Amino acid sequence: DERHIAGFAIFSNSFGQPSQYGYYGWRFRPLDSAPKLFVKLTAGVIHGYKRPYDGKIPFNNRHGWGLTAIPAVGYDFTRNWGGQVNVLGNAGLMFQINYAVR
Repeated sequence: DERHIAGFAIFSNSFGQPSQYGYYGWRFRPLDSAPKLFVKLTAGVIHGYKRPYDGKIPFNNRHGWGLTAIPAVGYDFTRNWGGQVNVLGNAGLMFQINYAVR
């Protein structure tokens, strides 16, 4: 089912710390007139926001483990390739390119 998604991301956070995000989520196509447009919500465990930046992620402990949810809006360019904009709370936006194995 295309609506259910799961994944794992490895990245350098805004403070230069190596970070990881394991997630599960849902993807919806809200407009029949724009079938390539989608809205996505993922939630999961995030790791890597350590002192002195551990307070930047809600529900984060001092060892860098926390919980988060990330809403996004995106567009599928082809069957496998797409792009999206992730809303990172009041911290900013992240632009992402996706490759889906189908």
